[in-house]
Amino acid sequence: SPAEGKTFAELLLRVVRSDPDIIVLPELRDRESAAVAAQAATQKQKVYVGVVANDAFDALRKWLTLVGDKSLVAKSLLAVGNQRLVPVLCTSCKQAYKPDARMMRKLNLPADKVLYRPPEPQFDKSGNPIICQACQGSGYMGRTGVFDWLMVDDGLREVIKRAQSLGDLQTYLQKKGALALQAQ
Repeated sequence: SPAEGKTFAELLLRVVRSDPDIIVLPELRDRESAAVAAQAATQKQKVYVGVVANDAFDALRKWLTLVGDKSLVAKSLLAVGNQRLVPVLCTSCKQAYKPDARMMRKLNLPADKVLYRPPEPQFDKSGNPIICQACQGSGYMGRTGVFDWLMVDDGLREVIKRAQSLGDLQTYLQKKGALALQAQ
């Protein structure tokens, strides 16, 4: 325990040396621990590390910064995943709309595609709001998962090792079409 005067990195190294097949780390905050985890991943251990990030590229950026050794990251990383829960539009009251052409290009969707959004408020003849009985007027029913997965192949490993900036890495991933999800 930390009361023994041991750092988390020292405790993690002790776990790694006990030779487990899988190591799960909900979050790492210091460089030394990240380096120990990355080094363990180059051996036979599978190491899963939680990193709070906006998307898979942001997680990769944070991991590169945390480990501090591009070669070690390139050698040890197999994949980066990201997940989010997003609300699902109510099927009873969602409204179709057609965004402008610029937005459709940005979304990489055909110009004639119809999208949906929550409904505009509607009122009866007396001015009282009309409430959808399915979603109680929220416009949403439940949630679903959205997953962003970045597989680290030999090409990406080389780019990670030789990239002079994160821009080089981002350009490579955009050319491969690996950065499909965008934060707004």
